[in-house]
Amino acid sequence: MTIVVGLHAPFGSHVHDPSIAIVQNGQLIFALEEERLNRHKTSPGLFPEFSLKEGLSFCDIKVSDIDALAIDGSTSRTLAFKVRRQIYQMFGACPPIHRILHPIAHG
Repeated sequence: MTIVVGLHAPFGSHVHDPSIAIVQNGQLIFALEEERLNRHKTSPGLFPEFSLKEGLSFCDIKVSDIDALAIDGSTSRTLAFKVRRQIYQMFGACPPIHRILHPIAHG
């Protein structure tokens, strides 16, 4: 079983709509935008902390079950570092992070 979490984590205040998607064996099993949980329209600059926790709980998986995190790192050289630090602070561990181009993430 392969689990990949797609993570849109806009650390800059001009970027909006933090969200996550969980894909298991190539099938989407969960997706959620942070604004649905924190009730802050578009949630600019926020990490999708609540979305990630809700997704893991809903799918009954742990961070250690995740094979990879996919992030849009095409516009930021420090995004992977920031995501790794945030995930590690939240869970004490972080799966491998893969940067992909934003348009490919929509495919």
